[in-house]
Amino acid sequence: MQIFEINTNGVAAESFGNEVVLINLLRGNYYSFRDPVAISIWRLIEKGSTKEQILQNLIAKFEVTGINVLEAVTPFLNQLVHENLILIKDLHSENEIFVPEYQVKLVFTNPTLEIYDDLQAMIMLDPVHDVDIQKGWPHKKEEQGGNK
Repeated sequence: MQIFEINTNGVAAESFGNEVVLINLLRGNYYSFRDPVAISIWRLIEKGSTKEQILQNLIAKFEVTGINVLEAVTPFLNQLVHENLILIKDLHSENEIFVPEYQVKLVFTNPTLEIYDDLQAMIMLDPVHDVDIQKGWPHKKEEQGGNK
């Protein structure tokens, strides 16, 4: 059995109300998702869930069929793995994730991951070794030969 878990090596995540923001310090990208489906998936990944457990929870919470949720969630999970935000781990024992019953189901929308790379150079800048000594961070020191 395989579970999804957050990649704690170089990835930080924080929830802000109805948004989850992530940063991959090794790639220099930051990410956001605001839709309830993506946030629900993230919460389940935080608990170390299998794909089946994620699907079961989404079917319980949202107005969606099994095939539709599978078609929407699989590319989203693959994208999280591709961006090195989550890892797939083998689990040799059964882990139980509670599937609650909801009185009112929410509207299902395809989960989306927003990717931002506009601060990539600054995020990946080593504040000790790569900065201009006179100007400080975030000013990159000049390379030999005068190039920036």
